Amino acid sequence: MVRHITCYQKNKIVFFSSSFQDKPLVTELVITFDVLRNFMFMSPEVKVGAYECGLSDLLHRLWAWCQVEPQLMSAALQLLATYTARCPQGENCNVLSGAYTLKD
Repeated sequence: MVRHITCYQKNKIVFFSSSFQDKPLVTELVITFDVLRNFMFMSPEVKVGAYECGLSDLLHRLWAWCQVEPQLMSAALQLLATYTARCPQGENCNVLSGAYTLKD
């Protein structure tokens, strides 16, 4: 289930408009983040699945858009808080993917 949601989010990045006139896409992304956060709550298996699917990379790619849309930023921060809570893979991959992004 997590792989499907994460891959679905990755596919949405391709079609995401940079003009933000497509507010339904932002709303859908916020809802998807909330659903994923609820799946990850108190579930290390789901967090590891999200880690393996590249959730941190997805959040890094969306970070600039999160700064423009307050609802998206709130959903992303809540997702990050849940993702990194009591999960070493989630904690470490945020640092590593940030360093990886800077090298590119």
